[in-house]
Parts: sequence; C-alpha cells; structure tokens
Amino acid sequence: MKALITEKSKYSKLTKEYDNLQEYLDELQKNYNAEKYPIKKLENSCCELVIKIDEVKWSKNQIEGRYIDAKIGRITRSLMVS
Repeated sequence: MKALITEKSKYSKLTKEYDNLQEYLDELQKNYNAEKYPIKKLENSCCELVIKIDEVKWSKNQIEGRYIDAKIGRITRSLMVS
C-alpha cells in the first residue's frame, strides 16, 4: 500500500509540473504571434506524459527556449525513472 501511495504522490507531483509548464507555454503563446511561434498543447494521459511542441524560432528569447527544454528534459527523466 505504501508503494502505491508513493507512486500516486510522484504522479501528482509530475502532473503539477505539467500544469505549471502548460501555463508557462500558454503565457508565451499570448506574448508572441501565435502563427509565427506555434506552441502545441501538451497532452496528459493517465499513464504517460506526451509533450509536443512545434519547432519554435527563439530569435528574441533564447532564455525561454532553454528553460522549456530543461523543464521538459527534467519531467521526461522523472517519468523514465518511475
């Protein structure tokens, strides 16, 4: 039972990170021309987290691009470990 609670808690934490990242991407979408900087929605299903982002030209904001890459990498690694 304890293992189940731990897994559930780990999944909740990842889901929260997913929600935070989605909010961040939504904010970016508002701040940039949506056609010029297409950012696809993240897809979250009960067992896996699938992240889909179109190629984005970060001409003005390389920092945001790196932030998103790092965040996605961290979430992906967390999922692979579990």
